[in-house]
Amino acid sequence: MNTTLASEEVDGATFQFSVRREYLEALGVAPEEVTLYRQVDDEEWEANETTYLGTVGEYYRYETEIPEVTTLALGTSVPTTEVTDASLEQTTIETGEEAVVTATVANRGRTATERTVRLTRDGDTVDTATVEVEGNETTTATLAYTPNSTGEYNLSVESTDLETLTVETDAGPAETEGTGTDGDGPGFGVGVALAALCGAGYMLRRRDGPV
Repeated sequence: MNTTLASEEVDGATFQFSVRREYLEALGVAPEEVTLYRQVDDEEWEANETTYLGTVGEYYRYETEIPEVTTLALGTSVPTTEVTDASLEQTTIETGEEAVVTATVANRGRTATERTVRLTRDGDTVDTATVEVEGNETTTATLAYTPNSTGEYNLSVESTDLETLTVETDAGPAETEGTGTDGDGPGFGVGVALAALCGAGYMLRRRDGPV
């Protein structure tokens, strides 16, 4: 706010301002959720009580009282970034394996911003990921969780509940079948057995003849 008066000469002021309706509608922000902030030092902002006056043409109109000349900014309690989708890469894993989750983060604002996404199990945070999202864009965040036992697990990303994660016992290496033949005695093939029988018959015929 600009003024020809020195800051020590200003005891307070009534400040009116307008916000374009289409901008708030694009953000999904109700007009009553807009707040004016004033800078109280180099790094701290303080919310100022802000009154919504109504609609004037294509704008929402507001009014607030400020105690001193300072830098002002508009804000809202509604976050401009949100998780729009989240899913498990695999719904069934084995013990010792990692469950990987992919989340889509959207930024409804006009400027780039960071968002920290939380993966929770029954309300307890098990992993986080921080991503930067450009204005009016989306990006993906990857999170992971390694269960320590078999069973079913309920995981969520922010307010998005995931499918139930099932953890099964590790089956271990598969057994290979032997190449030997069935039977308790020494193994030999059918062709060998037939040959042995034929040989025995031949010997019998030879012995039935004259000596």
